[in-house]
Amino acid sequence: MNAVGGIDSAAGSGLRTAVEGIVWPAILPDAGAHLLAVNFQLEHSQWWPHEVMQRHQLAQLRLLLKHALEAVPHYQHPAYREWLQRADEEAWAAFAGLPPLNRRQAQEAGESLFATKIPPHHGAVSEDETSGSTGVPLRYRSTALAGFFWNAIALREHFWHRRDFSLRHAFIRSRPEAALGPTWGAPSNLVFACGEAANLQISRPVPDKRAWLEVLDPHYLMTTPSTLRALAESALADPLPLTRLREVRTVGETVTEAVREIVHRAWGVGLVDIYSLSECGLIALQCPVSGYFHVQSEWAVVEVLDAFGAPARPGGIGRIVVTPLHNFAMPLVRYETGDFAEVGEACSCGRGLATLKRILGRHRNRLVAPNGDIFWPNLSSLPWGELVPALHRFQLLQRKDYSLVLRYECERTLTREEERHLDEALLAHLRCTLPLDFERVATLPPSEAGKLEDFITEIQEAGE
Repeated sequence: MNAVGGIDSAAGSGLRTAVEGIVWPAILPDAGAHLLAVNFQLEHSQWWPHEVMQRHQLAQLRLLLKHALEAVPHYQHPAYREWLQRADEEAWAAFAGLPPLNRRQAQEAGESLFATKIPPHHGAVSEDETSGSTGVPLRYRSTALAGFFWNAIALREHFWHRRDFSLRHAFIRSRPEAALGPTWGAPSNLVFACGEAANLQISRPVPDKRAWLEVLDPHYLMTTPSTLRALAESALADPLPLTRLREVRTVGETVTEAVREIVHRAWGVGLVDIYSLSECGLIALQCPVSGYFHVQSEWAVVEVLDAFGAPARPGGIGRIVVTPLHNFAMPLVRYETGDFAEVGEACSCGRGLATLKRILGRHRNRLVAPNGDIFWPNLSSLPWGELVPALHRFQLLQRKDYSLVLRYECERTLTREEERHLDEALLAHLRCTLPLDFERVATLPPSEAGKLEDFITEIQEAGE
């Protein structure tokens, strides 16, 4: 039996009950009960001070490294064995001295990163690969238990933002298309009686997405930032009334303030972002109070390191290094994600979880000036609809010689006057005088995951 009963959630959906004749208090099915039990612990641990969180992380980290030494060929190195022998008071300083593992090294390591045995209660092992949106895909393995913890953090994100699970949710993702069905899917439907949901393929053109949303009229919408921006721009040009929409959710690309603003102008709702990586899991969730991103410290050790390898201070920018704590099928110890972030201050919400103020993107999303200055262009902040209304989508590329080319989708080639207008606006925004060319393309194909980066550079790849 899967009847609806029990107490309401924060926003109003009944718990699922697994026992016939009992709807209140609800007795959840095992999977849902385990998720709710872990979230009971997460509700308390999110308020812990940093020192308490580190003590618990260290206990789990020791178990992960012990397993890696016993079962993962890549970690048969004296440095890891020596670290395990360190006293607790020395462990974190010594951990920062362990060799980082970048994406290319992980690819070259191949199956030597795969565990030869798994603890029995960690469940089945699955294998997949990253989307390859920023380079060669990485093959990775995960356990059912690691997937359980992913679901637990995903459920926490719902609780933080007090979503009503009984309402309708629309997804525009790279997953197979799905007609309107009776549930949001895992993890929500394992605990709550969910409302309807449907998925549209992200590769569909904007008119198809508009028509689909207008018919569906959802309360929640989840997609990538570039797709959302295109829909919001379209809605401002030709109204797309989504009268029931409460919130939009994004994943998979960098979100800028400009995207948040255009979404609010189009539909009057807020935007909630999630920072995750396929091979690592959910790394940071947006705070419902401050808008900062809270590191999910119960799930992973997350470091933000400056150019010298030291922890970046609040306001500083550094590369994100992650050690997931629960995936025993493919331990990733001090894995360099390739992403950069700005470290945040202590959050006004009172949670003890560390914060990231902004997720900035990857090496390939950094503009490099000839004098060596580096920064992340915030191209979404430009008023593209006003500059060139005919422009559909774009991608700015920096070549190895530092010059730029704007690739764009448009029903016609831009006029010289439009190119001049864009040239002035872009170079003023970028605060540089680099040569800029224009190239009209039939389409800017997103990755298999539906991602589209609005700025990429070839310089970092040349340097490698």
